[in-house]
Parts: sequence; C-alpha cells; structure tokens
Amino acid sequence: MRTDDWDPDRMMGGSSGMYGGGLVMLLLVLLLVGLAAAVAVWAVRATQRDPQQAHPGATTVPTLLAGAASPRDLLDQRLARGEITPEEYGTTRRLLDS
Repeated sequence: MRTDDWDPDRMMGGSSGMYGGGLVMLLLVLLLVGLAAAVAVWAVRATQRDPQQAHPGATTVPTLLAGAASPRDLLDQRLARGEITPEEYGTTRRLLDS
C-alpha cells in the first residue's frame, strides 16, 4: 500500500458510514425517550388507582349512605364494624334521639 493512496472515507467505511452511525444514534435516542415516556405513564397510572382497587374491602361514604335508612342505622353499622366503642355508641345515640 502506498501512502499517497490514503483516503479518509475509505478508512471509515465510505461516506455512508457516517450516516449509518448517525441513524443508529438517532434510533437509540428515540428508544430512550420512548422508554422514559413509558415509565412516566406507568408512574402516573400507579398513583391514580381507584380506592376500591387499592382496598377492596373498604366501604366508602356513598356506599354507606346508599344502604342506610337513617342516621341510627349508620350508627348501628359503625358499632357492628368496631369503628366506635359501646360508650361512643350510647353517647351518639342519645344525641340522635334528642
């Protein structure tokens, strides 16, 4: 090989080598951006779960009110679930009856 035959394009795989490398770099950047977007979407959806899915046994206020005929029924339900003590039940019942 003679030194006067030195050609930088031939050494780097021709002129298409530069564009091919740029295309691969662009695809990698797009892949990373897509991955970051997917993680962000997953994080947002994970923090906005339905409370009933997070706690399947939980009873919400609208659920309680829909089945309750009166405040006394609500009070009875709370005592039955153990949310209030018998003393609190008696005090609240007297307030409701007056």
